[in-house]
This record gives sequence, structure tokens and C-alpha cells, in this order.
Amino acid sequence: MSSAGSNYTGKSFIYNGTLEVASLANLSANSSLGAPTTVANGTIDLGSATLRYIGSGASTTNRVVNLLASGNLDASGSGSVTFTSAVTGTGQNLALLGSGAGELSAGVGTGSGGTLVKSGSGTWTVGGTSTYTGETHVLQGTLVVDGSIATSSRVTVTAGATLAGSGTVPLIANAGLVSPGDSPGILTTTQADPTLGTDYAFELTATGSPTYGNPTASVNDVLRMTDAGTPFVVALDADNAVGVYLGVATLTTGDLFRGGWYTDRGSDFIADISGAAFDYFVLGDGNGTHGFNGTDYYTLAELYGAGASVAVSTVAEVADFGGGDVNGYVTLFNVSVGVIPEPATLGVLLLGAAGVALRRRRGVAGA
Repeated sequence: MSSAGSNYTGKSFIYNGTLEVASLANLSANSSLGAPTTVANGTIDLGSATLRYIGSGASTTNRVVNLLASGNLDASGSGSVTFTSAVTGTGQNLALLGSGAGELSAGVGTGSGGTLVKSGSGTWTVGGTSTYTGETHVLQGTLVVDGSIATSSRVTVTAGATLAGSGTVPLIANAGLVSPGDSPGILTTTQADPTLGTDYAFELTATGSPTYGNPTASVNDVLRMTDAGTPFVVALDADNAVGVYLGVATLTTGDLFRGGWYTDRGSDFIADISGAAFDYFVLGDGNGTHGFNGTDYYTLAELYGAGASVAVSTVAEVADFGGGDVNGYVTLFNVSVGVIPEPATLGVLLLGAAGVALRRRRGVAGA
């Protein structure tokens, strides 16, 4: 239904197949699915079918999507689509598809037994407080959790896919990329199970500690792990790539960045992370060739030579995430660099770096 100006006021049912729409709007406003004036008539009943948004402009709707069976929402337009009412349908499964950008700002309210699957190359954002209790699977693209999916039993991230956001999630497992925050931010989980090769990416934009009380603008990325007993199911090893992106113009020996992992357990967790494969990137003048989250970085060696290094440790840190002080531990990155190269020397370093093999597994170095 490509028309953006339909004005029928009756209910919309999508039982099978795929229905493409060019616009969605709030109750009473014309859209590809009419202009119903009541919540009941405005509810979109979705069976074993797909509602696909193909609009060229951004659309926002407060109409409820009610699942009659396992259904799909597909964001494949060049414009984004946002649903501001929670998806309903007790126990039903929802798949988020498409190559574009979509958002469920009030979450997934399907309750006991429901699952959530993210597929397709696009990005879907889930806000609000979801109530489904089944698993969450990030198979492709990016799932940004800015609300809570804490009732989900676990979240698995497949290799090549990304979990991001500043919300709350259950245990994280599998081989994909975990990239906390919204450049930057704090993602909260119970535990991490890196057994299958989970990768991590952290943006640290200033020395010192993160702003723990502001999860959407924390200065430095944090993956907070609230299980005080076993935050890491197993220790990280060389199959776990960790990209650390230092968003500063210059570095000085002795610069200390705090962020990365934070555990509510009041003891050192360096043994859990020291075996990982760390790679470091620096913003510099912003003209590097290693892209991440829309920003171009240099490798640490490209700017400061092969002798530059970062020592990783964990230190005690009292943090208030909004609910009172937590006596936990946080990762500390201690920088050691030489003299900043002159422009001519930098050019030589950049040429030399072209022949150096760099660990860039599963998109940790960005796209």
C-alpha cells in the first residue's frame, strides 16, 4: 500500500504474506493504513505475516501492533520508522527485519514465552520496558537496547552482528560484537559468557572515570555486570577481540582512562580479561582509516610508533548508577607513548603500517 493518504477508519488485519506501507502515522492521521480514530480500530493485528515499511521519510505511529502469531516488522525504507506503543500479543514471537532503521520505543510487551529475533542488515532500537521471557537472538545487523529486556532469559549475538545501547539486558553470549552505549554509554547486563568468542568495543572519550549516573552520555563506554559472584562465565582468551577507541586528539604517557567492564563484584577481575586480544585506536585529527560508529581512527602504532602501549588493569571504583553507591571494580587503561611524530614522520609510519597485520575480527575495527 504505497499511498500515504488513505483515510479509512476501520481496523487493519495482516494475516499472511507481506504488506508494504509507505507511511505510518498516529491515530486520526492519514497513512498507508488509514486514519482510525480509536485505539481499538487503530490496532494493527499481525498474524504469520510481515509489515514492511518502505517509506522515504521518517514515520512515527502510536498505533499498537498486536501479534496474533509469530510476526515480523520490517524496516526497509530509506526513512526510519518508530512505533511508540508497546507491541502486544501474549506469548508470541517477534522478528525485527530489514535494511533500514526502526524503533520500538515502548518495548515488546508479549509476556511469558515470547522471543525476539533481530535479522537483516539494518538497526532496530528497543526502548521502554519489555516483558517477554524467551530468548533474544541478534542474528544480523545491530540491535540497540536503550530500555530494558531484563525479563528475557538470555541474549545471543551471532558473529557479524552487534548488540549496543544504554539499557539493561540479560546474560550475553555467542560470537558477535558487544558495543555498549550510544557513543558512548553504559549497557547493563547480569553476566557475560564469552565462550564462543564474543568481541567487545569500547569508546573512551576522556581520561578519568565515566559519568556513571548518565547511561546515555557517560563520556566513556561501560559494560556493567551486576552478578556479584560470577560476572564472567569463563575468562576471555585470544578468540575474544577487544577494540578500544580513544576519542582524543593526542595522548600523553600516564593518561589514565577508566571504562570498559565494570563488575559489581568487589574484587579484581583482571584474570578474566587479561587473555583477550586487545587493539587500540586513537582519534587524532579524525582522518584515520579505521572506521567505527561513524568516526575514523588511527591505530595506536600509526600515530605513536610500535613502542607505544596500553597497560590494562582493574581497580576499585565506587559508582552510583542512579540507585546508590556500588563498590565494584572497573577496567583501567594506562597509556605509554613517546614523542608525537612530526607530520613527515607520521607519513612514514602510515606507509609502514600498511604492511602490518592487524587483528580485526568480526568488525571490531568497524566498517
